[in-house]
Amino acid sequence: MLKACSTSEATTLLRISWDEADGIKQRAVKRGLERKPVRVNPDLCVDEKSAARGQEYVTVVARVDADGTTVDYVGQGRKRESLDAYWQQLTPQQLEGVEAIAMDMWDPYVLSTSAYVPQGAEKIVYDPFHIMKHMNDAVNDVRKAEHRALSAEEDATLEGTRWLWLYGVENLPEAQRPAFDLLKFS
Repeated sequence: MLKACSTSEATTLLRISWDEADGIKQRAVKRGLERKPVRVNPDLCVDEKSAARGQEYVTVVARVDADGTTVDYVGQGRKRESLDAYWQQLTPQQLEGVEAIAMDMWDPYVLSTSAYVPQGAEKIVYDPFHIMKHMNDAVNDVRKAEHRALSAEEDATLEGTRWLWLYGVENLPEAQRPAFDLLKFS
C-alpha cells in the first residue's frame, strides 16, 4: 500500500498512524539494504541537493554504469560527515575499486574522499560548471581591478564591458565581436 500511494493516503486506508507507516517504510528499506549485493562501483557522482526551503541539504552519491545512474546513498546535510558515512559503509575492496568520483569543488567532499578512498584526491573529477564558474569569477576580478586602475587615470575603456569578458569566445554575439577585438588589442 505504501508503494502504491502517498503515506497520508496509506495511513487513512490502513487505519494506522503516520509514525506506524514510517516505521514500516524504515524496516522495508533496512531489509532491502541488507539484501543488496556488495559490488564495486568504479564510477561515482557526489552532489548536494536542496531538501527543503532554506539551507537544508542532503548529500547524494550515485553510481554510473551500463544500466544508467542509480542513487546509492542519501545523507543528511552537506558536511564532510555526510559523505564520510557513505565511505565508512564500504568494504576495503569497494573503496579500492573506485576509479573516478565526479563532484563539485566543495571542500568537505574533497576532504572526505581524500581521507577514505585510496588515492582519492587523484580520482576526483571536477564538474565543468564549477570550473567555469571559478574561471569566470577570476576573469571578472581582474577586469574590476583593471577598471579601477584605468578609472583612476580617467580612462573609461572598460566601462560597460563586463559581459564581453564573461562570454565564451564561441558564444560571443557577432554584433559584440568588434568591440571585444578593440578591447583585446588596446
